This record gives sequence, C-alpha cells and structure tokens, in this order.
Amino acid sequence: MNRPLLLLTTFSALLLFSPSYAHTISEADEASAINFPGHTSYLLADAQATEAKTAVLELEVPAKSMGAPPHTHANEDEFFYVLEGTVSFFDKDSSQVLTKGQMITLPRNNVHGFYNDSDKTARLLLIVSPGEFASFFDAVVMSLKSQQGDIDVGRIIAKEASKYDVTVLPQYIPEAAKQLLK
Repeated sequence: MNRPLLLLTTFSALLLFSPSYAHTISEADEASAINFPGHTSYLLADAQATEAKTAVLELEVPAKSMGAPPHTHANEDEFFYVLEGTVSFFDKDSSQVLTKGQMITLPRNNVHGFYNDSDKTARLLLIVSPGEFASFFDAVVMSLKSQQGDIDVGRIIAKEASKYDVTVLPQYIPEAAKQLLK
C-alpha cells in the first residue's frame, strides 16, 4: 500500500472510531453560580465537552478580595484572560497587574495565585487543561456546606485541593493580598 493511501486510511479510521462531540453554546447568565470563597465561578464547558478535555469557566472576583491563594498544580495548565477590571497575579517572587484584554499562561508545577485589590469587581475567563480540575470548585463548596460551627476555609480548600494534586502554599501570599484577608 502506498504511503498517501495508508495515511488516508489511518485518518479515516480515526474519524470513524473517535467519539463524536456536538457543538455547544454556553452563556454565563445561564450557568449555575458556584460561590467559591474569593470568587464566583460559572462553568461554561466541562472536560467532557471536547476530546481535548479542556474546561472553560468565567470567574467574578469581587473588589478587595483574594481570588485564589498561592498554589501549584501537578497536572493542569491554566490560562486566565481578563474580561473586565484588574487582577493581580503572583508567583513566589513577584506580582503582575493584568487589565482588560490581557492573558496570563500559568503552566503546571509553578506557584501562582491571584487577587483583586481594586474597587471594582473583575471578570476573568479561565481555561484549564485538562479540565477535570473544574469540579474542584463544586467540591469545596459542597464540603463547606457540610460543615458546622467554626469553619476553617483555608483548611477545607487545601484538603480538597490535595485530591486534585494541587498544593496550597500560604507562605507565598504577597503582603498586598494579606491585607485583603483581614
């Protein structure tokens, strides 16, 4: 069999035996709000939406709030695009303020977090790959709802995060963000 015919046959077989995914349209206004500590999340596409297993969320980060504590992902890469407002993203050593229209790429195994120290709510588009991590936000909210008495939110977030091979590293919270936790 000649090479072009072999390639065509292989490609055709892949198409025939690959799962079929339908086009979907999502609107944040129609998505259920996930009231995660520090921000509200709206799941626009979950990991099962495409073969790439990528999830897409919209986040609303209120004024003067910590969006996510410093952490690392062992398995996921994250991409944040600022839709509205300003958000400070940080790593172990520095912070960067991103504004509307800017995007930051956060590869796995790198310490990162974010906060909004402005006077206005910020909106972000989060793309996470692979996207199974998107269920983390629901898991934390459900765990918080099951608690009674004094709730140690940080401990619950860290416990749920560990189930996703995410490590929370509070020692890297920037001074400016610490002010938002008071």
